[in-house]
Amino acid sequence: MLKQEAAEFLGCSTKTVEKYVKLGRLSQRYEKVPGARGKKRAIFDEQEVLRLKNEESKSTYLSIPQVASDLIQNNTQSQFLSDERLECIQQAFSAWGYSQYLSSLQQKLLLRIKEAAELTGFSQSGIKKAIKDNRLKAIKEGGAWKINKVDLLNFIAIECQFKIARSQNLNH
Repeated sequence: MLKQEAAEFLGCSTKTVEKYVKLGRLSQRYEKVPGARGKKRAIFDEQEVLRLKNEESKSTYLSIPQVASDLIQNNTQSQFLSDERLECIQQAFSAWGYSQYLSSLQQKLLLRIKEAAELTGFSQSGIKKAIKDNRLKAIKEGGAWKINKVDLLNFIAIECQFKIARSQNLNH
């Protein structure tokens, strides 16, 4: 199978097929092009391309409810979150109302600033400031900031915990 055919079969670009090769998810072999002196073309094994397509078709994205439930379940086993932080996460999930999520956002693992703002109720400028201040982890991809849902959840929990502590200090 040629690179273009593999890309069409996988439903991606030839650049993505090249990335799969670099990541070791696909292997290629080269064969000479008949009639072209010294030219070679990449050939991909059909079974390997089919295996990759099956892997890619499995859901790799976690919805926020899934992430929350995993986070809460893992926390009860290892106690890596404080009870206050865990309570903040649970309150945030309750407030969001799962049924109101946009279906496209439910399937995404990485969110843009606008999407993170829509899901959390924070302003876009607040999200940008948190990224700039290193309070919220994010990566810049193609000129746009992308935020991992787990990092967003941790940010919300920390902000919630900070606000609770600040309000308790003001009341004393």
